[in-house]
Amino acid sequence: MNGTHIIACCALVCAALALTCGPVSAVILETAYTGTVTSLNPSAGTMTIDTTARYGIDYTASGAVASWTPVTPVSQTGTVPDKALFNLIRKGDTVRAVNLGGDNGPWITVAKVNASEKTAVVQAIIGEPQEGFADLMPGNLTVSYTTSPDCKKYNTSMGTVAPALSAGITLTKDGRKVMSKVLNPGASMTYKDKAGNGTTVRFVKGQALISQCKSGSGMMTGPQAVSVFVITPVVKTK
Repeated sequence: MNGTHIIACCALVCAALALTCGPVSAVILETAYTGTVTSLNPSAGTMTIDTTARYGIDYTASGAVASWTPVTPVSQTGTVPDKALFNLIRKGDTVRAVNLGGDNGPWITVAKVNASEKTAVVQAIIGEPQEGFADLMPGNLTVSYTTSPDCKKYNTSMGTVAPALSAGITLTKDGRKVMSKVLNPGASMTYKDKAGNGTTVRFVKGQALISQCKSGSGMMTGPQAVSVFVITPVVKTK
């Protein structure tokens, strides 16, 4: 996308901005769930979870409040962001996951967590970082990124997005930048603090808005840019 992504971006806010800002982009609905993995199918590239809560924003007299709200359990199946998921996620794991386009749409984010909604700690993130995940990263680490489009590979059938040529990654800890690096697709970076704890970020592939290209039209329509990362905490072994 054009601009900086932080592991705290809200699909609802993005949708609202899309109504008022150019380029015009038909933002596709993103829905975040908490649930338990009930099936993994590597040959089909799919994961099924039984959802127990949904992430949303409630508007009160004191302002907007984002929270996880319990829902009647329902099964959701979708394609996974990357095959690395099958090495990191197991049947029975608790996950926070985001799908695209409504029920049984493709998963664009899957985060393995170790406990319930209130005490969860991320053990792995596969896909596009989303709100409700950054605050769960061990060591108060936050990942933000920008993507640069490969303008030479763009054609008008792609709408508002082009393949990402690279991603600029920034890691912050307690609000202070501790590392930054530009990654090409397939490349990775690892940060460790003095105690030996940190995170590894691998940029699998991505998209970026064509407004960054000289030939990019400011009034084209198309879905939001989505990128895929594999983010795993690094924990010092005793």
